[in-house]
Amino acid sequence: MVAGAVVSYRMAAHLPDYHGRFYWLAAAVLGMVVFGIYTLDHLIDNRIAPPRTARHQFKHTHRLLLFQILAVLLVLGVVALFFLPPSVLWWGLGLAFITAIYLFGVFRTGGRGWFEALKDVAVPLVYALGVWGAATIAQPALTWEMLTLGGVFWLIAQQNILLVAYFESFTAEEGHSLPIRWGESATRRVLQIIFWGVVLLAVATVIFTSYRYPVRVAVVLIAMAGGQHWLWQHPEKWLTNARYRNLSEAVFLLPLLVW
Repeated sequence: MVAGAVVSYRMAAHLPDYHGRFYWLAAAVLGMVVFGIYTLDHLIDNRIAPPRTARHQFKHTHRLLLFQILAVLLVLGVVALFFLPPSVLWWGLGLAFITAIYLFGVFRTGGRGWFEALKDVAVPLVYALGVWGAATIAQPALTWEMLTLGGVFWLIAQQNILLVAYFESFTAEEGHSLPIRWGESATRRVLQIIFWGVVLLAVATVIFTSYRYPVRVAVVLIAMAGGQHWLWQHPEKWLTNARYRNLSEAVFLLPLLVW
């Protein structure tokens, strides 16, 4: 997800006509923040309950090293703040504040009930705002293509979180994720709606935009959603060794096609 965040940020930063402002330092800070949030989230999960997945177990085993890495990244991030564009800086600080409140809430409540289930909605929203928002806030003008394709990117991030939770629901004995609460049939219906929502918005962008670059971005976003849509059609193929995780994350590298 870290590499996916960086390449997606670059893709968004070039909207609408491939002459947008792209800041390498902002991309680097974004990658550090995404790594930090996901790592802290897993470490908090491990404090609440025994490690549930291989990734959680890995982070539990190497937790001391990870805390050291997070400390180094924190120092580097603080130094980088002095060199970021003001708009990106304030946008990032606002998201960091909201994320900190959420992580604090997860820790205090022990991840119980609907609060934990809401993670399946909060995480993709913050991820999309961090990636797409940080890219567009630095541009001299905000266009409808940026907003529309940003909404598409958020839907894809939401699709990704629900997809992973959907696969995890097949092996989880208990839990509070949305797919577990909704059931398989309702989850598949929601995933179907999200996919067609992506297609509708992306195709509308292709039809109505007067720029060429948003067309390329829209096609990539449809491919990202299509890849994830294909995964959950036959879950039995991807459950072995949690192959769905690697494949669902690899989808976010598709923006390299418009690098």
